[in-house]
Amino acid sequence: RVELDRLWRGAGCVVVSRGVQVGGLVGFGLAGGVWCAAAAYAALRLFRGVAPPLFNTCITQGIDQKVRATVLSMVSQSDARGQVAGGPVIGWIGTAISLRAALVTSAVLLMPALPLVAAARRRVLVEPPDTELETDAAPSTVPVKGEPEAGRGRPEHIGP
Repeated sequence: RVELDRLWRGAGCVVVSRGVQVGGLVGFGLAGGVWCAAAAYAALRLFRGVAPPLFNTCITQGIDQKVRATVLSMVSQSDARGQVAGGPVIGWIGTAISLRAALVTSAVLLMPALPLVAAARRRVLVEPPDTELETDAAPSTVPVKGEPEAGRGRPEHIGP
């Protein structure tokens, strides 16, 4: 059973870690001194390693087991497509304008993830996954052949 409170906090950690990544990228791009650049780079690297496992954990725990592999695959493919589409553009900005402009542009391209994850975080409390909730409903029953009342109150009979 997934504890929705833990999932909610995990999604909050994803929002914070992505926010620190964006802030670190902007800070690194606009740093005026070596110590500011070093601090921004350290924050960026630290939270860049934290965010993906948290994000994958939230996805894994919050999605039905039947579609989990498909969703994880789609997330991975979307990330790869974004890197393939955005990488050359960011490279061109770095070459034609400046590396600072390329770093800040990268941060701007990462920003849309923040409200999306925050919205998903709020949705966890409003619409929890159906598969993870426990109910008080009685189990379905099927009478056994020849005994019309024998199956009542027991889980469905499986087998010959």
